[in-house]
Amino acid sequence: MTEPDSGTLFPGQPPVRREAEVPEKTVGVSPAMRQYLELKREAADALLFFRMGDFYEMFFEDARKAAAVLDLAITSRQKDRDGVAIPMAGVPHQAAEGYIGRLVRAGFRVAVCEQVEPAGRNRGPVRRRITRVATPSTYLDPSYLEGAEGAYLMAACEHGPAGQRSLGAAWVDLSTGDFSAAEFRGADRVRECAEVMAGFRPREALTPEAAAPLPLFGGGEQGPLVTERPGFWFDLEHARDTLLRHFRTASLEPFGVADFPAATCAAGAAIQYLTETQRTRLTHIVTLRRVSRAGRMVIDPVTQRNLEIFRSLSPAAGEPLPEATLVKTLDRTRTGMGARLLRRRLARPLLDPEAIRSRHRAVAEWGAGKSWAEEAGEALHGCPDLERLGSRAALRIAGPREYLQIAEAVGMAERMHAALEPAGSPVLTDLRSRLPGLAAVRDRIVRTLAEDAPAVVREPGHLIREGVSEELDELRRLRFSSREAIRDLEGRERVRTGIPSLRVRYNQVFGYSIEIGKGYGDRVPGHYVRRQTLVNAERYVTEELKDFEQRLAGAEERIGALEDRLFRELTEEVASASAGILRVAAALAEADVTAGLALTAAHRGYVQPEVHDGFEVSVAAGRHPVVEALAADTFVPNDLRLDRESFLMILTGPNMGGKSTFLRQAALHSIMAQAGSFVPADSARLPIVDRVFARVGASDDLARGRSTFLTEMEETAHILHHATRRSLVLLDEVGRGTATYDGLSLAWAIVEHIARRPGLGMKTLFATHYHELTALADAEDGVVNFHVAAREHGEEIVFLRRVAPGGARRSYGIQVARLAGIPDPVVQRAREVLDSLGEGPGEVSGEKEEEGADPPAASGSGGRPRRTGGRRVPGTPAAPLPQPPRADPLRGRLRAVDLDALTPKGALDLLYDLRRQAEAAADS
Repeated sequence: MTEPDSGTLFPGQPPVRREAEVPEKTVGVSPAMRQYLELKREAADALLFFRMGDFYEMFFEDARKAAAVLDLAITSRQKDRDGVAIPMAGVPHQAAEGYIGRLVRAGFRVAVCEQVEPAGRNRGPVRRRITRVATPSTYLDPSYLEGAEGAYLMAACEHGPAGQRSLGAAWVDLSTGDFSAAEFRGADRVRECAEVMAGFRPREALTPEAAAPLPLFGGGEQGPLVTERPGFWFDLEHARDTLLRHFRTASLEPFGVADFPAATCAAGAAIQYLTETQRTRLTHIVTLRRVSRAGRMVIDPVTQRNLEIFRSLSPAAGEPLPEATLVKTLDRTRTGMGARLLRRRLARPLLDPEAIRSRHRAVAEWGAGKSWAEEAGEALHGCPDLERLGSRAALRIAGPREYLQIAEAVGMAERMHAALEPAGSPVLTDLRSRLPGLAAVRDRIVRTLAEDAPAVVREPGHLIREGVSEELDELRRLRFSSREAIRDLEGRERVRTGIPSLRVRYNQVFGYSIEIGKGYGDRVPGHYVRRQTLVNAERYVTEELKDFEQRLAGAEERIGALEDRLFRELTEEVASASAGILRVAAALAEADVTAGLALTAAHRGYVQPEVHDGFEVSVAAGRHPVVEALAADTFVPNDLRLDRESFLMILTGPNMGGKSTFLRQAALHSIMAQAGSFVPADSARLPIVDRVFARVGASDDLARGRSTFLTEMEETAHILHHATRRSLVLLDEVGRGTATYDGLSLAWAIVEHIARRPGLGMKTLFATHYHELTALADAEDGVVNFHVAAREHGEEIVFLRRVAPGGARRSYGIQVARLAGIPDPVVQRAREVLDSLGEGPGEVSGEKEEEGADPPAASGSGGRPRRTGGRRVPGTPAAPLPQPPRADPLRGRLRAVDLDALTPKGALDLLYDLRRQAEAAADS
């Protein structure tokens, strides 16, 4: 058996230290401190929150680290054997969750140690144990988790002999119970894993200790916190046993990973880690899905970033715009679980046309304006996040108010079940069938908990509803009615003794007593026992009063114990129903996404696309969903048509004209449609796309020594190696990061490669300022020219943002530079230099006009820099301007020869003539 030996898969993220930073000089410290040190060794690399009364205390290096993050004062209560003060910092236990969240965000793991017995019950320190460990993927406090984002832990390792290794990965969201695993084989396994991982965006990565790193994360983006754990966790047999114990099954066949050992290794390690951190059974993780690239569109991390699906690219100000993303534009969900489902769908759109059409039909039916849809939508309004509530209940960490929210969400699910009865689409019918079944859970919660139950259990007496327990009700009446009970007792004793000044008093030292003035000493009953003598009175106790005092003193503790028992019984009952709760939550999330997409389509004027298995793309008046939503003025729509006769569009036009917007909207239409959304267009006929590639913009990776151009070429190479005929490729300004002729040559060759290579010919939009590339439309089958139109009025430029057939003649870079605020002398000098190079206004057509038809083929240069007439612009330097190589007359003669009409003798004469011409040119 081969033990996996992969390692830190995320370069740039240092592995978490496993050793506990505990000093050795601890002889002579208190028993509580020795207990702390033992638990700190168990906590290892995590900061230890050590419960001491009303505070969580930290000591030694933990105190210094936490104080730096939390801005706490460092104090000291004890000294080590050398007399050196032990650093200490603490936080109130009632406010601990906020402090833990701040530490977790700062990249720390926090082990929470609780007192598990009342103080004073036994001799020695109070018994304590670590009850949970908070990490970026396991800290489930609602104030820490983002409602729309998942909180995935990723485990990754390699398995198998050298040369045949496979990469296993598992992703589990403890807050929802979602659990997936995948296995990747072959030389490209790391990149394939990264592409799948982009849809999960894990917060924490689990890897084996002492293993070789794999470059799974790159691109300079901030990665997850990396945590190392023992290599045997990732051993196949150990991992298999872990999964079998967790699922309580005899084999892993039902989960589809039995024949995928690397995926099994990663999945088992993930469950082991969650068990270690949560210290309880993970009853809400009820299944494991094997992730397959088949059946889902692949959107690699670079494309996700360039299309701004989940995160916007930073503008000039340096801060991203959270609303400038596809997901924010589409998201009209009303619950966190719906928002997370929408993100999962956009990360991994479907490839099955019928499944896609089913989603579209559900959106269309919901958006048809029927009364049942309005009623079902109202049932979602204010619905709690049942998915995360159910997970917290399964982990036994939900608070009383969260159980009331579960009951509320179940009631909303029942309302939606009734409202969806008239729905007829298969998707809506199916989700309706999954909504009922939790009425007993809801009733149990409502019958047990008080309506005003607190968020957390602090003071006893306010948690359980009246009528649940007679004993509890009596104790609460005793506790809350103690004043009335004292007055009743006092009144009875006055009547019995005939002493009008008799009072029942309470003293913190002596407790309850009956106070009688000394003038009534002869009336004191014999069963009164003297407790205290005052100047003018005596204090007595009776058996009845002592019994009352004992019952009152124990009522608080007994109320707490009873409420705790009843609450734990409720906790176990709801936890046993967690699978059903999560099933209902999934149906609510699906309904939420469907309703949200219907609202977005109605509000934005989106249309239901026609998806098909063919090749043709046909979009009428298509729009970019994000730009349209944020635009201050009217968005200019454009048509797009690609088919097997015209599959590669070369798009030219001015800077700022809208080329990049046009490219991106084509990709977003496919992603939206295959995720189940309508699209922004008047009509859309879209093929199934297996992968979307977007090579746009300029980026570098300086930390890894990669320049902008190298990064550009690597991304382009990835596209050329992995695209298929069913892919959609966006290439924007490829080749602009190097010298002009190098870049032009590369761009030219890339277009030819796509057009000519068997097996490619994918749908491609190629935006460029290399106007020479427009000549390829005449030379290559499938290549067509389009341009983004603009007009000049004097020195002003008007961007029409209309895509039209034909190649552009100019890029209007100088006009754009003037708009950007370049000083006028620089702009004027640029015009002079441009004119000297032969690309001034009117150079091609002789007049300023809208970009349109391709330049005449006879012009030859296709827009390449050249000087006109050899004249020198006044003020130019003495050194000549750079010029391209002169035209070759030999090539000109050869191009002019009509080979079909050439006789053998004429060919021989031509050959001799060309040789003489070449010799003459060499002599000159």
